Amino acid sequence: MRSSGVARGADREIVVSVSEQHLWAYEHGRLVAESVVVTGRPELPTPTGSFHIRTKYSPYRFVSPWPKGSPYYYAPLWSSYAMEYQSDGYFIHDAPWRSDWAYGANVRAGSHGCVNVPTAEMSTVYHWARIDDLVVVQS
Repeated sequence: MRSSGVARGADREIVVSVSEQHLWAYEHGRLVAESVVVTGRPELPTPTGSFHIRTKYSPYRFVSPWPKGSPYYYAPLWSSYAMEYQSDGYFIHDAPWRSDWAYGANVRAGSHGCVNVPTAEMSTVYHWARIDDLVVVQS
């Protein structure tokens, strides 16, 4: 399935659909990569809107901003590829700890607001993407 409203004319664009749990990467309107994703759980949703890749890290260590005892706390986790697209720690990143990629995983056990991508697909997107590329997150 292809998300509506993609390829709006940006030279390079990453489109994430929260409702479809999918990511598409376009260069000059041509699809270069796509993947299933898992976005934020209902109580910690992935923000929607237009953003730009701010930073890229390989590898990256995620550290919980919530204290131990919080229902949102998690032990430090390493990802191989991470791209921050909004300040306050919103990333598109691989999630090697995740095993559930089936539709609805965001409701069952979604992220803390980030866009999780399987490692192989994230490697492709990470190596293709550039700082300042457009990221559009649709509801």
